[in-house]
Amino acid sequence: MRVFVAGATGAIGQPLVSALIAAGHEPIGMTGSEHGLRALRDFGIEGVLADALDAQAVDAALRKVRRAAVIDELMDQSRHKAVTVCEQGVRHGILLREAFARGVSA
Repeated sequence: MRVFVAGATGAIGQPLVSALIAAGHEPIGMTGSEHGLRALRDFGIEGVLADALDAQAVDAALRKVRRAAVIDELMDQSRHKAVTVCEQGVRHGILLREAFARGVSA
């Protein structure tokens, strides 16, 4: 099964991607940086670059992968906790809205 992992290069995302591969799935990783994109490609999986706060970028990333399960492992490494809490809610909302618009079911 194709599995879209938002936050694929993070502390939880990396072992999750490894487990998905070991279980015979095809993970596609979303990351917010060129460095992360290179890491995903070096790991041997398809990667997409998208800012999780940009609805159009998330929509474009999900359009590239077509039908896939979506796993949200978005994390913010920021030390600005007040902003982080607000941004996390927005990021998760954007990802879920765009995933549902692409036909992913809960």
